[in-house]
Amino acid sequence: MASRAGDLDRVKELAGQCPALLTCQYDYTAPLHLAVNAGHVHLVRNLVEHGALDPGYRNHPFLESLVALAEDREYHEIAAFLSESLSRPELIREWGDTAGVGTEEGAHRNRGGAPPGRVRLQTAVGRSRVRP
Repeated sequence: MASRAGDLDRVKELAGQCPALLTCQYDYTAPLHLAVNAGHVHLVRNLVEHGALDPGYRNHPFLESLVALAEDREYHEIAAFLSESLSRPELIREWGDTAGVGTEEGAHRNRGGAPPGRVRLQTAVGRSRVRP
């Protein structure tokens, strides 16, 4: 919700507590997608600079790239920034499977190992409350 609202301070706070939130997806939608969709240039820049840009990301259900999403909404500054960023290897990162982030099971799955059991971590995800 903080990404959709353009609340940069809240995004920084949550990502500081749990960096995996930068690439987690809610209903197949990542924070960067929400920021692009809403036209929040300042937040898009921050998310990209902190590792939230996956060149293979496509939105659901239309499978558009983030650049196409920005162009469709006529957010030309965001589209140009994303296009430029995609050509800079230090700014892109493939996310892989983010299912289970914040759990021991997810950590093992993302490393290719078998989970020893579900253990929930009480991190920023569990303690955070969405602000209106």
